[in-house]
Amino acid sequence: MEGLEPVHLARSRWWAVPTALTDELVETTVRFVLSRHEALRTRLVGDTERGVRQVVDPVDEDVVRARPDLVLDESAPQGFQSGLDQLAHQPFDLHEEWPVRWFLGRRSSGDHVLVAVVHHFVAGFQGCAVLDHEIPVVLDNLASGRAPSAGLPEARGPRQWWAEEDSPRGRRLDARAREHVRRVLRDLPSTPFPVAANLRGASDPRAARRVGVTLTSPAVDGCLSWLSQEWGVPHSAVLLAAVSRALAHDLVDESALAWQVFGDRAGPLTGSSSVCYEPVTTLLPASGLAPDGDLLAASSELYRRLLVSLRARAFGDRMIDEEAHHVSRTRGVRVETPFWFNFVDSRGRRAVAPQDLTDPADELRRGTGFDEYEGDRTPGDDFLLYVWREPGQLRIGVYAHERYADVAALRAVLARCAALLHRAAVPSATAASGGPDRRRTASPRWTRLDGGRWTAPDVVRAVLASLVGVESVDVRLVAGDRGTRLHAHLTTSTAHSVDAVRTAALGMLDVPGFAVPDEITLSRGRAAPREDGPERAPALRDLVEIVGRLCGLPAVDPRLSYLAAGGAARHLPSILRGLGARGWDGLSWQDLCSHRSLESLAIALRRK
Repeated sequence: MEGLEPVHLARSRWWAVPTALTDELVETTVRFVLSRHEALRTRLVGDTERGVRQVVDPVDEDVVRARPDLVLDESAPQGFQSGLDQLAHQPFDLHEEWPVRWFLGRRSSGDHVLVAVVHHFVAGFQGCAVLDHEIPVVLDNLASGRAPSAGLPEARGPRQWWAEEDSPRGRRLDARAREHVRRVLRDLPSTPFPVAANLRGASDPRAARRVGVTLTSPAVDGCLSWLSQEWGVPHSAVLLAAVSRALAHDLVDESALAWQVFGDRAGPLTGSSSVCYEPVTTLLPASGLAPDGDLLAASSELYRRLLVSLRARAFGDRMIDEEAHHVSRTRGVRVETPFWFNFVDSRGRRAVAPQDLTDPADELRRGTGFDEYEGDRTPGDDFLLYVWREPGQLRIGVYAHERYADVAALRAVLARCAALLHRAAVPSATAASGGPDRRRTASPRWTRLDGGRWTAPDVVRAVLASLVGVESVDVRLVAGDRGTRLHAHLTTSTAHSVDAVRTAALGMLDVPGFAVPDEITLSRGRAAPREDGPERAPALRDLVEIVGRLCGLPAVDPRLSYLAAGGAARHLPSILRGLGARGWDGLSWQDLCSHRSLESLAIALRRK
């Protein structure tokens, strides 16, 4: 939660409390739960040395606010839900308040209603499950005269996790996770989804929206449960195999499909309990699976890969981005992993009889089960797959930037996935395929180079021509033994070297369609050198000093990008705050995570 501005993103939970339990008992329960979990009473304060510092406050005396207007009427629950929505949409200022708020309302029957509104980035699905478990247990313990901690596991928080990560074992696990990710990224084609539509780095990244489609279907849940039961493969692996096969119909290069699989360290774990949201990620290659007609083989193979990947999982969700940055610079082309998978199982249905497997195509033909979503006009380059298994039904949500896929394409992916599951569960079924094969073809301006690198030669020509002192550029595609190679000849007006041009080109990897040429040759022109622009020595000096101090780097090469120089994602908020304390503005965390050199980033800095 470090560095977050006030946002409108929260989760609400409520518990019915009998009138026999006093307000004081409820207050004592909440204070005890807060004392167990430091993350729920953590604030952010500015620090001149470190930029941002987390402060854990002691538990206050009065933490529950009375809300007489918050009334749960069982005959008309809409009013109560509306009140919860209003509370959840009040922004959190994490510099001034805790990331959780407590309220005490009432039911129409006279009982109390305890409500918690928790910031999402502090407690995700599993973290809220901890509160769901602990609040009733502590209430019952106090009402029965037992110790409030009776029956509760040890509470763990970020401090324990950080200590584990900094231990020798934690460093070994991190090294193993990074090696696994590097191995996947080295063989991953650089094509995004789809290759011809990725406009990252455009002048107006907010020109398009994020769109999504959610499928809610008891029929699909029945098919998934039956297949998992018969094959002995977890629900998540079967579903991910079906979605991967359905999504392959929309990809230019199917071998580019690799899922970032998300988990959560929080939750009511065996032997410990943690409320703080702390993601666990790994990278799962999903190409080369069996064809659509053999979902069992595809699911089994994906499950095997999933087990291998989970052994190399990493704590936090920035490691994959950092490794993709370094592998991109090694390969000379931007390598992306835009496919995200998050599976939440809320005790869904386990056993299904064969005769209960209805055809999901019936409800899809009636137009039911789909819920379309259109988000704000915000930049984004991810394809998100969220799955919720609930008792008796399954919800599958796919979200993507509309430059990648429109609503119709996302509906087709889900319909094709449902049809695959049903045909596998009922072999004699003739379920609809979910629409024609929409396999995309790369634009003529895109070329696949050797090593799985996709590039647009006209983009390479324009990017190299923008370098200081370059008069003209000639880009050629040359056929080689291992595939097509990219050659570039530059005519320059200054004493450039090949190494200097290659270093400058590495800073342009964020431009869609750009790849560093395999071979660069130079010749000297006659034109006068161009101006280098305004002198930015103070900005560069401050940027290099702050990066070196906060990241603990003895020397920082300003010709390198932030991550290539040795920076880490966890220091980004502190660096931005440190620049602001010195009067500089104009950079975002996305800029720092780009391939641009610190020298070019300093040019973007401006005085407040």
